[in-house]
Amino acid sequence: MKKSCGFTLIELMIVVAIIGVLAAVAVPTFAYFIRESKSAEAPLYLRDLSDGAVAYFNQTHIVGAGVFNKVKYAYPGCSPENAGWSACNDEKVPTSARKPGQRTALEDADWNTPPWTNLGFKINGPFYFTYSYSTAQSDEFEARATADLDGIGIAENQYVYTVRGDANGHVGQIIKTSPL
Repeated sequence: MKKSCGFTLIELMIVVAIIGVLAAVAVPTFAYFIRESKSAEAPLYLRDLSDGAVAYFNQTHIVGAGVFNKVKYAYPGCSPENAGWSACNDEKVPTSARKPGQRTALEDADWNTPPWTNLGFKINGPFYFTYSYSTAQSDEFEARATADLDGIGIAENQYVYTVRGDANGHVGQIIKTSPL
């Protein structure tokens, strides 16, 4: 009797099925870790932005003209020296060239507008997130980083990081809201 030297069709189908199951588990996990690695930039830049806001807050700001000027602690945005900026509104990094899930670089001129100059905030090189800064009143601020890291355009899949500053010049923790 002749001895067979190959694999049977059943054995090959079992191997293909095992590889398929492993791939079904590995691909979503790999995509998750890619998104998480892209999101590492947001806390770093939000910390820089909030440090700039606190530094600005701790500078002397004179309110009013006359003998009885008073010193005011204020974040950039709602103070008289920022009258040219859309005070108390949400100011975003320019987004005209941004594509979801891709890194974008901005020109130096894009950063030369308040509040970014007042905050001393500028990103050199490409970045994934859209950064925004707003002040509801001059003694509080909120900075936010938002990104669609997988690029499919579903709002529920956006990563959002937020940090707030209070009237005492203190900054809270960076809060992460991300998809499951």
